[in-house]
Formats: sequence, C-alpha cells, structure tokens
Amino acid sequence: MQSILQARDFYAELGFDTIPLRPDDNTGNENGKKPIFTGWHKKEPRRMWNVAPQNANIGLRGGGEIDAAFLDCDEDKKPGTFGNVTAHLHSLGVTEYPVIKTASGVGRQIYITLTDAPNGNACDLASKTGAGEFRFGAGAYVCAPPSVVEGVNYEILKGDLFHLPRVSFMDLRPILGELKDKPHPPKIPRNAFAVLNGDAKAIAKFKSRSEAEQSLLLSLANARFSFADVLRLFNQNPCAGRYAEMRTANPKTAEGWLYHSFMEAQGLVDRDSKARETALRAIAWAKSCAWTGKGGASEQAVFLAHMAIAYKAGTVTGWAASKRTLAELAGVSEASKINKRLLLSGYLNLERRSTVDCANIYSLSTTLPLPKTPTCEEVVTLCKDAFRNSNRLAADGKRLAFGQIGRQLWEALNAKPMSAEDLAQFTGRDKRTVNKYLERMRRLANQMTGEVLPLVDCDGDIWRALAVDFDAVAKAVGTHGKGSEQRLKHAEERRRHANKLMTGKSQ
Repeated sequence: MQSILQARDFYAELGFDTIPLRPDDNTGNENGKKPIFTGWHKKEPRRMWNVAPQNANIGLRGGGEIDAAFLDCDEDKKPGTFGNVTAHLHSLGVTEYPVIKTASGVGRQIYITLTDAPNGNACDLASKTGAGEFRFGAGAYVCAPPSVVEGVNYEILKGDLFHLPRVSFMDLRPILGELKDKPHPPKIPRNAFAVLNGDAKAIAKFKSRSEAEQSLLLSLANARFSFADVLRLFNQNPCAGRYAEMRTANPKTAEGWLYHSFMEAQGLVDRDSKARETALRAIAWAKSCAWTGKGGASEQAVFLAHMAIAYKAGTVTGWAASKRTLAELAGVSEASKINKRLLLSGYLNLERRSTVDCANIYSLSTTLPLPKTPTCEEVVTLCKDAFRNSNRLAADGKRLAFGQIGRQLWEALNAKPMSAEDLAQFTGRDKRTVNKYLERMRRLANQMTGEVLPLVDCDGDIWRALAVDFDAVAKAVGTHGKGSEQRLKHAEERRRHANKLMTGKSQ
C-alpha cells in the first residue's frame, strides 16, 4: 500500500468500509485521527472519498460487508492490555490475526470479524483486561495504516488482512465492559411476543416447550435481533420455561444451549430464500459432476464464482458479475472467454450486456439437472465465505504447476481418498493426466531449499489429500500474494474506470 488511495481500494476489495480522516497537521492534537465529514457513520464511502483531500488519512468503520471489528489496546495508558487480550484470544484457539501499531508506538489494534455482532457500536474493555475499546458497529472506527498521525505512521506488524479470524461476541464477553450505546432493538413479532411472555395458549400450539422456544428464536432471528438482545430477552421473560429451567440448574449450560440454538436459527434465516437454495443446489451439482476438456476445471471454478455471487445477491434470475470479480473469486487470470463457454454450454444465460457503469447481468439456466438438496456442508461454506476469502488454493495454485486441474483433484481427494482410475472417472479426465498432476503435487518442493511440500500422498493405489497450509506453500515456492496482486491490479483498473466515468458525466 503505497498511498492512501491505493489503501482505500485495497481495504474496499477486502470488504471493509473506509472513511476519510483529516490530514495530519502535526500540532499535537491528533487531528489526523478525526473524521473529515459529519455523519460519516451513515454515508457511503465512495461519496466521501470523491470530495476528500488527496492527503487525507484513512479510517475503517466497524461492521460492513465482513462484520469487521477492532480490539483497540491502549498500552500507553495501561501496560499489559495487549497481552491480556491476546491471551484470551489464544484461549479461544485464535492465534493468527492482524496486529497494527498505532501512532503512539506502543498502542496495538487487532482486526477480527464477528459472527454475532450485537446492536450498538462499541464498548470499553473490562477494567481487569486493561485500557482500550472494542469497536464493532458502523458508528465506530479506527485509524488505519498507512495513516500518519503526529508524524508517525500506523503500521501492520503481523498477520494477514485476507484471513481475519471469525470470533463470537459471546466468547469475547469476559474481556469486555458494558456497551456504550444501546439503540432500540428491532420490533418483536406479534406471535413471538406471546411466547416470550409465557402465554399458555400460544405455547400449547407447539409439541413441546423446547419447540416453542426454538420457534421464538427463529422469529427473533428473522427480525434481525442480535444474540446479546436475545439473551437479555430470555433472561428477563418467562418464555416457554425450558430455558428458565436449564438456567436454574446451570446458567453456563443454558446460555450455551441458547447460543447454539440461535446460531442454528440464523443459519435457517440465511438459507430461507428459494433463490439462495437454488444457488446452493447449483453449487452442489457443479461439485458433483465431471467438467471435462482442457478448460473444464476453470469453467467449474468460474461457474462456482457465479453461484457464490448469485447466493449473496439472493437471486438466480438477474445477478451482476464483472469479469474481474469472477476472476478473483475463481482464481483465474481472465474470465471473459470462460464466461462465453459457460453461455455456449447452456449453463448460464446473458440477460443484459454490460454498460459503462454496470456489469453483465446473468441468470441460471432452468434446464440444469440440479439435486434436491446440497450434497455437502462445503457448499454452504463456499457461499457464505466467498466474498470474505477468495479461493487461495486456486489463486496461488495456478502458479504452482498444478492449476485448476490440481485444485479439482485435491478437492476430490479431500472429500474422500480414491485411486487414480476412480479420480479420472470422477473428474472426467484422462488417467494419464491425473497421474501426471498427482505426481507433481506429491513432489512439490521449495524452489530455494529443495524442501518437499507434498499436497497429496498415496498408499498403494489409493491417493489422499494432505492437510496443507497453502499460504505457507505459496510463500515457500515464491508465489504468495499473487491473488492480492490481482485484486490490487483490478482495484486500480476500477478506480481509473470510475474516474473516467465521473469525468464523462460531469461533461
């Protein structure tokens, strides 16, 4: 990130909401950490940046597309805060995360994403934890690299911004204080209100008290309540009585049951759209059938990228997909020709060609033999995480001499071990091609040290995928960051296109 504008585009590509902060004036008042515009918490970032000065600093808002959150540790006010926070994260099994050095030189920030953000924007760290804040809502922000405050740069000390850990707010509660602002929660649905208040007639409609409370949780999830609000409601109201009994016996067990039940309810809400269900079925179909031919693996990857976008958009009859976004998600260098092949094959339809300010609009073919339900949990994971984490195996794998075909083979073996013959039949590829790629993947080595970094192994005739840190492999063979280079290149191309578009409109 060589400039603020490059940083802005870089953060936006990762899913962060950015805001322009005042330029550093080195007056001792830390003005470089303050927003330029009033109402920054609800304004669209692009509009603010269009009129921001070139030397503005940059801030990251909480929430946004990736549910970004920031643990801000004021080491200068209370030494040991950062150590207490990281110790708690490590106790949760979270050991990899970006760490940012602030302008004070000793302050630290940790970037994460939340699985269950509460209503509100921020809260102080608990006094026993130390000094600082936890910022997670759109009304809270942090000053971010490469901003300069009082002549000192914010810097990334360690960690990968492409892979932010997902953490539950409930798991962070032991190190947090009370919420600073508690806006009004969403309105409770009428039918749910009766169960919440312990209405006997409403509860009698269900087979059991547990079922009544599960229905209540689903209603609250549909109404977009956070878990923090749900916990408060269940603790303050009788409901159907099942949770109350569990809480009397063991509060910790009861809270755990409520949390997992609410997470399941949220999962159902996320998947309740018929269009999204169709997108999931299309992904399941794409993963279960053979994509033959020289470009078959790339076609599969781009088709999966299309379906991830369709899932996110909640439609299979009219989603917009740019060639750059598709290339990034699929891990291919260029997607235009592959798109044409998908259209010619009848897998997709082109509903509207791109214009100067809108990408191509696609729809899913209605003739595909889609399964009734998704075949594996990986399908759901791909859809939910597609825009947070591009397929690093595909993005860096093509530089490792095994490409999209290698990705296809590794994913098949990761699902279950099989022989080269079975693998050839499953993928629709020639057995000689399969054997050639398997040998490459088994003998992959560090180009500098000669260290062998196998991706697969075999026991007799049966091949299996190995547990691999693909980032580590990419670093060892000198290809790490190719995906991010592609995203930065595309971000610059988008910026130039947007500038030309704005110039054309102004004329």
